[in-house]
Amino acid sequence: MNRYLFCIAVLAILCYSCSRKQTTERELQNDQVNTPAAGNKQLSTTDTAAAREIMRQADLVAEMKDYKSGDQLLRRQITAFNAYVTAEEQHTSALRLENNLVIRVPAAKFDQLLSAISGEGITLLRRTISAEDVTAEAADTKARLTAKNAIRNQYYQLLKQAKSIKDILEIQKQIDALQEDIEVTTARSHYLSDQVQYSTIRLQYFQYLETTDTTDKITYFSRLKNAFIAGGSFFAEVLVLLTGAWPFLLLMIVGIWIWKKKKKPVTTAV
Repeated sequence: MNRYLFCIAVLAILCYSCSRKQTTERELQNDQVNTPAAGNKQLSTTDTAAAREIMRQADLVAEMKDYKSGDQLLRRQITAFNAYVTAEEQHTSALRLENNLVIRVPAAKFDQLLSAISGEGITLLRRTISAEDVTAEAADTKARLTAKNAIRNQYYQLLKQAKSIKDILEIQKQIDALQEDIEVTTARSHYLSDQVQYSTIRLQYFQYLETTDTTDKITYFSRLKNAFIAGGSFFAEVLVLLTGAWPFLLLMIVGIWIWKKKKKPVTTAV
């Protein structure tokens, strides 16, 4: 009898879950249907931002005349707009100084900070802005989270009523699986909320360093001196090579002497 009641309760929870999901989908569809078209009604920027959940990002590349003063100005602007830096990577080479920042700024001040970055002594070379509407996903995530929490509460009620060890273990297994799903859904909901509330700006700025070309300063006598040193080095290398090959040179000299001695004409007495 207990097993029969347990099966009925589980089926009731599953039916409730499906019903809740269908209700959520109908609500999302009704929200989309009730949203006026752009051609029928013009909404202000404030109304649109309040009604929609938008993730905005920007990628900027800027050249600075003076790296130190430009960097200080940039950091003052970040602080003034209640933004903060989440990542920074600096590079130094013989040609330029470079820094890469990842900035998080409140969504309401996103455009203001973008305008402030292009200031005196800063030349904006590239500016790319992207936006993603996550309104439907955020609403669906919240609805699924509410439904899963309700199902979990139902499982807890069943757990209190379970009589056998087998029923208790089965219900606890369902609760553990549901809890893991709830944590994943909660993390996604928090991520979407954070990305909507704070926009992201990826900024690369640099300054070219002045280089001095010394090629024109090389005089004729300097070239002559370098050539003399190079010739001396070559002669020393040849001398070392010949010194190392002295046994072969000695054999060659002896061989030539013997060959000449044999070829010497023999004089006969008359």
